[in-house]
Amino acid sequence: MTTPLHLVLNDPQVSAVALTALCTAVGWNVDGRRSPEQTARMLSRTLAFVCAYQEGRLVGFGRASGDVYGAQLLDLITRPDWQRQGVGTAVMGALLTHLRGEALGLSLIDGTGRPGFYERFGFRAANPETNRLMYLQSGHEK
Repeated sequence: MTTPLHLVLNDPQVSAVALTALCTAVGWNVDGRRSPEQTARMLSRTLAFVCAYQEGRLVGFGRASGDVYGAQLLDLITRPDWQRQGVGTAVMGALLTHLRGEALGLSLIDGTGRPGFYERFGFRAANPETNRLMYLQSGHEK
């Protein structure tokens, strides 16, 4: 990265067009069913999300949905040309920092086939034979 990554929690200025384009760039919109309008609606209903910008360009995104008892990490994406440069790690770290004070536990379904990425953040497989459904206990206390 030539300039520092800029992370924004629940960015009210995030462009639904740019986020839809990011989803398309990672192969999540091959059928064209994701639209900027639907993306804007999704954002308005999301518990927490983090946008990663580099020189004003959206290069990464992560989001979670849920409530104070439990949340599910739904998306963690990085532009293909920015992968393996710490963007996903930074987004995940910022999202977890926020969510640890918001939810008792977190879960995710690993679609990458690389559970080690999530294990670095403390997630553990619900069933070690599949490694897909993973949990993280928050330690949230009042």
